[in-house]
Amino acid sequence: MSLRRMFKLFIGKLLELCPNINKSLIERFFFYYNQKSHQANDYVSVHFRPVKHENIYSGYKNCSTKSAILVQGPVDNVDFLLNTLELYKKQFNSARIVLSTWSDTDKKIISKIEEIGIDVVLSDKPDNPGLLNVNYQLVSTKAGLRFISDREVEYTLKTRTDCRIHSSITLDLCEELLRIYKPVDKKQTSRIVLINFNTTKYRPFSFSDIFQYSKTSELNKYWSCPEDNRNNDLNEIKKKNIYNFKFAAENYITESYFGRYYIKNIGEDDSVSLSVSLTHIRDRFIVIDKEMIDHYWNKYNAYEYNVSESPMYSKDRTVEKISFSEWLIMQSRALPRLDNQYLYVERK
Repeated sequence: MSLRRMFKLFIGKLLELCPNINKSLIERFFFYYNQKSHQANDYVSVHFRPVKHENIYSGYKNCSTKSAILVQGPVDNVDFLLNTLELYKKQFNSARIVLSTWSDTDKKIISKIEEIGIDVVLSDKPDNPGLLNVNYQLVSTKAGLRFISDREVEYTLKTRTDCRIHSSITLDLCEELLRIYKPVDKKQTSRIVLINFNTTKYRPFSFSDIFQYSKTSELNKYWSCPEDNRNNDLNEIKKKNIYNFKFAAENYITESYFGRYYIKNIGEDDSVSLSVSLTHIRDRFIVIDKEMIDHYWNKYNAYEYNVSESPMYSKDRTVEKISFSEWLIMQSRALPRLDNQYLYVERK
């Protein structure tokens, strides 16, 4: 069993048995472990984020008056979502906040959300979810963007119901980045700000859709692709094919579905190669590190500095992400040379 897996099981069982345990005890555990780390192979750090919005404070006062925040997705973890929306109302009090979710959501929960001052857009679920549920994300995102467009809000931050953005500087930061880094041509009204989470080097057209900020009109273009008519069974595809990042991009799977359609939609080269994809990341997008906005994904962030984020210190760079520092360097230098072997690493 891996050390990471052991830690997860240990902390999970500890919190299950002692839900009110003082976090200082956990800190002491990791402190002690790091003192003995020469006997293992790794140093460990721990990041505590408050669960309740009342315990999150910021000295920075958001100034953006041109933005809406679109929170898209199902209402699964009610407490997490309510605290997230309360936080956004406090941190971004001049922004219009929109939840786009499903019409079968409990009406009592919808009423609670509306009482906070959130606009709620309800849609019927598509009959076919598409491969890996891409149609769910597509339908609810389109509905939310239509609502925001009708109210003529210039910029939109698109996020998800299972994510939380803690930094109150986020909207002002993104707005300023778009002011500094203009589109390279008239095919875009503005670039699109992405986070590095899922913006990968070796998966062509994997432009993160978990966080996006741009002019509302540009996000409408990004999300204008057709619904996916395939069924929701990736395992069947993997049985019949060697599934790797090249195959995923060629067959419009996961982030590549939206990213490749967008590039094609604006009349740009959508051929599947690392250099083409990296050129678009350099010229069409702005990549920021998730730490810059303290982004938390309530699904994978237990591994936020490992597999689901980036290999960090490993020789295997298959799932390596683009960082803000790398994106910035690309603005004035040649594109980095990427190793094509990672395109062909089989993904189970």
